[in-house]
Amino acid sequence: MTYEEVKQMLLELGLPVTYWSFDEEDVPAAPYIIFSMPESDNLAADGRVYQKINKLYIELYVSSKSPRIEAQLEELLDAHELFYNRQEYYIEKDKLFEELYTLEV
Repeated sequence: MTYEEVKQMLLELGLPVTYWSFDEEDVPAAPYIIFSMPESDNLAADGRVYQKINKLYIELYVSSKSPRIEAQLEELLDAHELFYNRQEYYIEKDKLFEELYTLEV
C-alpha cells in the first residue's frame, strides 16, 4: 500500500489526517489521525529485496475514550483486509488518549 493509498483510506473516516505531525499552529481539535511509515521489514531472496513491506503506524487521538471511532477505524482496516495490533496510551500533558495501530503494508 502506498502513502497515497493509506492517506485516501484514512480520509474515508472524515477526520483530519496528516503524515507524521501537524504544524504546531494547525493542530485540529481531537479526534484526528496521524500516520507514518518510518521503516521497512522487507523480505529477501537471492540477496535482493523480494517483497517490500513497510511498517505503518496509525495514531488516533481522542479527547475522551471513543469505542465508536475506534470501531469505525477497525472496520475500515478490516474492509481493506489489513492485519493490525492496537495499543492505548494516555498523554497526560495533552489530556488525550492515543490509540496506536501498527501494521505492515
